[in-house]
Amino acid sequence: MTTDTEHRTEITWHQQLALMSPLNPARVSKRDNMSYLEAWDVKASLIKVFGFGGFSSELIESEILDVREVAQRNGSKMNQKVTAKAVVRLTIHQTGAVYTEAAIAGSAQPDITESMDMAIKSAESDALKRAAIFLGTQFGLSLYNAGRTTDIVQRVFAPDQLWPRPNPDALQDEGEREEAQADGNGEVVDEGEYGTTPEQREANQALLNRALQMKAEKASNN
Repeated sequence: MTTDTEHRTEITWHQQLALMSPLNPARVSKRDNMSYLEAWDVKASLIKVFGFGGFSSELIESEILDVREVAQRNGSKMNQKVTAKAVVRLTIHQTGAVYTEAAIAGSAQPDITESMDMAIKSAESDALKRAAIFLGTQFGLSLYNAGRTTDIVQRVFAPDQLWPRPNPDALQDEGEREEAQADGNGEVVDEGEYGTTPEQREANQALLNRALQMKAEKASNN
C-alpha cells in the first residue's frame, strides 16, 4: 500500500460506522465450502462508502499464461482452456491509499476468444477483491476468519480514525461531546445493510438527537 498525502482527507463518521460494522450475511456467496463476495458487490460497496468517482480501479498488467485443449465433460468435443494473470491497482482518492494485488484465473470455452476474455475478466475481478480486503470487513476480510461476518478489525488507533469513538459522557468539552455523538448534519447513516440491529439504530438516533438539541441550546444562549 502507498498513500498520496497531498489529497488526503479524513474518513467521516458515517464512513467509519459503515466500515466497522458486521458484514451482512446476505451479501456472502458460497462455493465448495468457501465464503466470498462477488466482484459486483465489492464495487457497489466501494461506491456506497467512497462515492461515485471516489476511487479508481486500474488493470495495470494482464498476461495469458497458458492455452491448451481440454475435453468437455461429455468427452465429445474440446474446449480451449486459458489461464490468465491480472494485476489491479485500487486507489481511494479520499485517503490517498493505493492497494495493488495480482490474481490468476482460468476459463475453458469452445471459442478461444471467449476463453481469453473470461479468464482475464475473472483474474481482474479476483485481483480487485484482494486489493479491497485491505479496507476491512465490508470488503470480505472477515471471511478469511473461517467465513465469519462479525467485524474483524474492531479497533483503530489512527488519530483521525479512532474507533470505538470516545464515550461522550467521559469528555469534558461540550464541543467534543457533540462531535462524538453527531456529524452535524442531523442524519444517521442507514446501517441496516451493514448488519446493525434496529435497537442499535434507535440508540444512535437518540444520541444524535440529544447532540443536536445541545447544539441548538448552545446557539440560542449565545
